[in-house]
Amino acid sequence: MKKLLYLFSMGFCFSSAFAGVIDERVVLKNTFKINAVINNKTVRCSSVGYGAPELKINLVELKGKTIFDHSNARFGEFLGPCMTAGFCQGFGAQGLKIEDVIQNNPRTEKIEMEQTLTVTRSLNEQEGGGLSCVKTLKEDLKTKIAGLEFHHSRSGVVEILREEACKN
Repeated sequence: MKKLLYLFSMGFCFSSAFAGVIDERVVLKNTFKINAVINNKTVRCSSVGYGAPELKINLVELKGKTIFDHSNARFGEFLGPCMTAGFCQGFGAQGLKIEDVIQNNPRTEKIEMEQTLTVTRSLNEQEGGGLSCVKTLKEDLKTKIAGLEFHHSRSGVVEILREEACKN
């Protein structure tokens, strides 16, 4: 896990031109259940991590159950892992509201989480010429709460290899 996090952080520093996706494959499809606390503290409209306010829910029980950190701590928001359902009212066609989730009924609800891990191999141009094979891991999460689909994705570079690694 430490190696994965180290390589993930390297991915943000790795600057190269994109040359093309070689292949993509799902390496894990998993479902698990967690408790969702649904109230005015966990459900909100926020633009942290996005360009416009989105309807979000914090799901504290996601912590430790996923590969990546699905919180917005790197943007200064320390409320734990979160997921989004789309744009809040006044921003986009959906026009979602906090009450669409809470429905005048603060509660704790058992929800089913879908987790998909996908590995992508791509050829990237290196500074100074040549190509490298870059493996990226993407984690997608999906769930339904109050009839709304919530989702969140995180990804990071897992390995940077020689070009030949993408040719087999």
